[in-house]
Amino acid sequence: MVLSAAVTRRALSLGDRDDKTGWCAKEWTETTIDAIILQAGESIHRGDFNFVARYNNSMLTPSEVREGYEIKDADNKYYAVETVKQLWTFDRFDGYVATMTWQKHHADRAATSGTWHLDSDSTVTDVRYRTKAWYEGYDAAIYKDNGSTPATKVLMFAKPDYPLWNEIVDNDVDAIGYISAVESQPLYAIENHIQKLYGFEESVTIALRAVNKTGITATNLLEQFEQDISHVATDHSTGSRRRIEVKRYPEPEDIGGLLLFKIDITIKYKRWNDDYTPAYPTITWGPSANPTGTYIIPNVLNTPEEGTNKDLWTDILSYSGTDPQGGGSKSLDIEFICDVDIDASATSGKPTWKRPQTTQPKTDNSNWDIFRDLLHNEGIDQPYHTLTFSATGPTFYVRLLDYRVEPTGEGNQLRVRFREDRETTAAALTYKQRLGIT
Repeated sequence: MVLSAAVTRRALSLGDRDDKTGWCAKEWTETTIDAIILQAGESIHRGDFNFVARYNNSMLTPSEVREGYEIKDADNKYYAVETVKQLWTFDRFDGYVATMTWQKHHADRAATSGTWHLDSDSTVTDVRYRTKAWYEGYDAAIYKDNGSTPATKVLMFAKPDYPLWNEIVDNDVDAIGYISAVESQPLYAIENHIQKLYGFEESVTIALRAVNKTGITATNLLEQFEQDISHVATDHSTGSRRRIEVKRYPEPEDIGGLLLFKIDITIKYKRWNDDYTPAYPTITWGPSANPTGTYIIPNVLNTPEEGTNKDLWTDILSYSGTDPQGGGSKSLDIEFICDVDIDASATSGKPTWKRPQTTQPKTDNSNWDIFRDLLHNEGIDQPYHTLTFSATGPTFYVRLLDYRVEPTGEGNQLRVRFREDRETTAAALTYKQRLGIT
């Protein structure tokens, strides 16, 4: 019986970069080499050379192997090469020893990531891609130590399924940003007395990585990379204000002979839920005989309502308690507390804060211009407006008492107060008739 040590070495090289993930395609070159695969505790002895395997799936071979390669044995079992070490006896090279992981289920990754889910603006909804596209849309160059030669940087999903050195050595990339650790918390608005998911508060961590190279000091390059991200977040805080937290690691990480320097940047922001289309509450404004239009108020976080009576409570001597004299009810006060930091994309066709709400171009200057408009024109030719909570009401006339934009720890909230407006008494009406409830 003739024994064979032949295995298939699948050498990895990187192909084109995917425009969504930032990962490179994995290309394999297959050749036959001789190798021995040992399990933990197994040993081999040849002359004065002796080797005892410490780990399962240790491989000895005289042929070159690198991290990221794959090995296929005679039984068509696939192994991923994790670490590689050269073996020497004084000045004699004895080969390579590799530790490998058996891939019980093996498949080659597609060259591209394919078709992704899109929002109404035909933008990929994946948070990592949106972060990548946002930064790359406004980024500037970072430079090598001489301050004039641009360094190469790349932003990608974390982590690619190939070793870091493939990018640093084979692709000559100087700095890498891994987009990871995505967290999302739902934001709810009240519409028709039901909570609706209007947005998300999200955080994304970008792990910046670099090594010292000829003409490049890693810490210098990472500082430039970090500052460029901060610059983009400051000048182009699309959607909502972006808050940045930075973590610097005091010690580099040894990755097989290379010292990897690290900075982590966490970006927090709010993002509109593209699947939500607000419809209520609405305010119809303009001259009474010919209203200007109807405005949908987005992102109502809370709707305090206050209704009180006008009773006269009289103190009478020798009378326990007070004598009530019914005086009817006061006009209702309605308050809306809204999140004005985010709304739908201006090109999505969904209602936005700025008018016109569903078309372009916008004519409003700020997200609360509608209320500046109402307050100003109430004293000219708009004695009342029509406030509608839902298709079934309440719907009634109101006047705008006041509005207030309040900075909060996370952004801005808008508080708007309306008061019920009546031309005649509501005493002859039911409360549903009075408030337009069907």
